[in-house]
Amino acid sequence: MCGACGRLVVADPTLGPRRTVRNLLVVAQVVNSVTSGLAGLPVARVSGDAWVLVGRTGTSRSCDTVGQLWEVLTDGAIRAYGEAGPLTQNLEAALPGAADLVERILLAGLAWTAPGARAAQSPRLRSVKTALTPQSPIPSVKP
Repeated sequence: MCGACGRLVVADPTLGPRRTVRNLLVVAQVVNSVTSGLAGLPVARVSGDAWVLVGRTGTSRSCDTVGQLWEVLTDGAIRAYGEAGPLTQNLEAALPGAADLVERILLAGLAWTAPGARAAQSPRLRSVKTALTPQSPIPSVKP
């Protein structure tokens, strides 16, 4: 929490330590361009120091990090299409030739839409997986 203004400060590994309005707008633009051809997915808008995803039916969800944006969009793609494949295809198509910030945003999206990524990204599931995995040394592989 910020000691001066009392706002909740959220660390975002995709944007880094500085969250400028320009960066927030770039994230919203990238997200909207990737999801524009996919029916049923919400539209990203900047609201203060975060994003609001507004659905076609008027539902809205506030997201503080780029990871949260992609998590909600991946859930929406799975609900709409039964899988995240169409969203993954759009992310992969937008990746070649992307600038630094845009590339980080797209890679964060791919990290959420890749098969098996949801379990790896969720801190709760990751802690359960770690607790259930036996701690044994990794066997060496001989060529």
